[in-house]
Amino acid sequence: MGERRASGRAARDRVPFRSLADWGSSTRGRDALATVLAQNETRVPELVPIRMSRMSASPWTYYRGAAAVMAADLGAAPHTGIEVQLCGDAHVLNFGLWATPERQLSFDLRDFDETVRGPFQAASDIFLGWTSVRGLDFYVRQFRDMKVIPNGELIAPFLVPFAERCAHVLARSHARTGDAMEIAGYIGKGRRFDEAMAEFAVAYADQTAHDHRELVAAVSAGAGQRR
Repeated sequence: MGERRASGRAARDRVPFRSLADWGSSTRGRDALATVLAQNETRVPELVPIRMSRMSASPWTYYRGAAAVMAADLGAAPHTGIEVQLCGDAHVLNFGLWATPERQLSFDLRDFDETVRGPFQAASDIFLGWTSVRGLDFYVRQFRDMKVIPNGELIAPFLVPFAERCAHVLARSHARTGDAMEIAGYIGKGRRFDEAMAEFAVAYADQTAHDHRELVAAVSAGAGQRR
């Protein structure tokens, strides 16, 4: 156990907390707009204008549709060497209440169609990149199979405690699919890791808003329209 914690502490030398907070579009290896538009080539042509319309609606809807953009951004980020199973769609509205096999309600993550092994801090980046639900309609759908799915404005006044519960779910999943002792050794007991993640989140949310404006301009100029 001590060796695993020591391994996590050693990872700080490779990837110090400061580097986790750093974000700049100049470090991007690929253009965000080009990435989004290139994906249209592999999609059903009749559905491309619908995709562009939905992604153009708000920075939030853009973020949800731009998984390839964030994957490229995180892929170019420093790697701690500590891996877990990542969910590529781990935003706040993909957490909810689900029935266990014993028919007990459990708060957990859903939507695992884009899951892959990767650096544990990337899972937090995906979650924090746009932890905001402003401007959306709220609804709760509860089905016979005991699904309770939150969405939108009603969550906004409770966003902090809700996000905390989501963070607990992510931490538990990291511990189960990665090395909990190594992760704990890397994070340590202070607040510097938390602060670095929060700083990245603010910067990446601003970047998302910028990328959204670029897409809106491109769509207005005719990009992604059916020919």
